[in-house]
Amino acid sequence: MYGQQGQQRSLLIILILLVLLIALGASATPYTPNTQEQIVAKWDISSTDKDQSLSLQQRLEKAAWHIQQGQYAGQANKHYGRARALLSPLFNTDATDTWENKAATTHSHALYLWARVLQHQHQFSQAQQVLEQAIILDNGNSAALLLKANVLLAQGQFTKSKQACTQLLGKADLVLTSACVLEVSANQEQLVSSYAQLSRLLTLTHTIPNKPATDQQQDWLLQLAADMALRLDLKSEAQTWLASGLTPQQSLAQKPLSFIVLWADIELSLKQEQKVLSQLSIIVNQAGFKDDALLTRLSMAEKSTTKAYWQTLLAERINLRIARKDTFHSADLARYFLDIKPDPELALYWAQINWQQAKLNDDKQLLNRALMMQNTGVTRADS
Repeated sequence: MYGQQGQQRSLLIILILLVLLIALGASATPYTPNTQEQIVAKWDISSTDKDQSLSLQQRLEKAAWHIQQGQYAGQANKHYGRARALLSPLFNTDATDTWENKAATTHSHALYLWARVLQHQHQFSQAQQVLEQAIILDNGNSAALLLKANVLLAQGQFTKSKQACTQLLGKADLVLTSACVLEVSANQEQLVSSYAQLSRLLTLTHTIPNKPATDQQQDWLLQLAADMALRLDLKSEAQTWLASGLTPQQSLAQKPLSFIVLWADIELSLKQEQKVLSQLSIIVNQAGFKDDALLTRLSMAEKSTTKAYWQTLLAERINLRIARKDTFHSADLARYFLDIKPDPELALYWAQINWQQAKLNDDKQLLNRALMMQNTGVTRADS
């Protein structure tokens, strides 16, 4: 007997195929890297010394662990710095004759991990070049293909990004492949239809038991749906998507930084400033290093009160970033001069720098808001 579950599975497969068929005609031409950026991080020297005796496999496993840990609040600087220290000797152009260097440059997973580090540091062109090499070595490396799609998306290379998504067919879970395509489509003036299809896709997967998906994949899917809903001004739906990923075993504090930041943006859009202050303050105080993105959201929430604790901390961080000419945090700087201490000239300056580096919807919105602020003649906060 076919049954309800069989019908649901058939509907899911049909929906996935419809999503993917839209993108199958996409084609891509070789991408030529043309920019380079460098971010310097600190790490424990004693740990670096111990790394010298690691085998290639041990080095890769350790680097992968650090990259995984680096996604959480307050952990990026420390763990991505350690991952870079572990991997950079393998890709040192001055050491191409060493055995480990030769092994790493012909190791698809090693190249993928190195691309993750480069992507985190906004060295998108270099990351793309490394990923191309990783995929040539192993065209079944689904993680590298998904990262390639993400990097191309960040660069505004939408057609090429969708092409990378379709290359995932037969190599990754169909739901992830479809979501990859829909994320690109949502950035190609197809937000309404992309959200409708993604919502249907996620609803069907919840009704089918034993659907394979890691916590990390599930977080990404929920963030994707919530972000689309927020962009459509469906704030309550956005809130519901993220809430469905929160459990006693996986509280907000245990989620990736990107999940927490999106949660805060949704709550702020719903005027839940006290909720943001109470929950984020605990996370930030426990994290050690205070992420710029979380300090910004706390400061935005704090503006509804008479206090200025978080705003003072953020102002100190912003002054430090400006003194260092830190383009890596240009989005946070633009948002500061838009939402915390309005300054049309500085908001536009940093929004334009950010737009040169990344071209996702959030980056576009920052630039548009900065242009609007300058055109409407908003005065400086300290004038």
